Amino acid sequence: MNLGYIRTHSGKGKLAIIVLGIIVLIVGLLSHYESHWRKLYNRPNDEMRERKKDVPRLSIEEYYVAMIIIFLILSLVSIVGSFVIGMSKGRVKLIDFGYHILAALLLLIAGSLYISSAKKIGVLELEWDNGDPMILLLGLKYFAGSLTIIQTILYCVVAIFIWKEV
Repeated sequence: MNLGYIRTHSGKGKLAIIVLGIIVLIVGLLSHYESHWRKLYNRPNDEMRERKKDVPRLSIEEYYVAMIIIFLILSLVSIVGSFVIGMSKGRVKLIDFGYHILAALLLLIAGSLYISSAKKIGVLELEWDNGDPMILLLGLKYFAGSLTIIQTILYCVVAIFIWKEV
């Protein structure tokens, strides 16, 4: 067990990624699952069928949710591996570096798409048939996407620290 790893810059960065990842997960899941957008998108509606080309696909939000869950789990595995294996120099560090670069790239895409999707949903001016406004949680979607982009920056910083340690 290598608990000294937590004192390194990359160890502290990985802990920060996990803490921020938990926050991103909570905000992202709330903004996706508590929004009426999912219910409306899957509802057979003539107006929605006509607008399909202007409406962002629900798969964008599902991709976002999948990415934040996958990379939180992989980050937990990465830090546990760092403690248990002792992440010495060499190939293991290079694999860890590659993982952080890949995670940064995919999370940047996910966060950007999520913000773009929220922007397009906001333009649609949606309401229920009885005139009640929809709860779209656009502000929460913007916040979740922004936090994901900040997490991307953190992944890049940790990758730099890992590269310097190699």
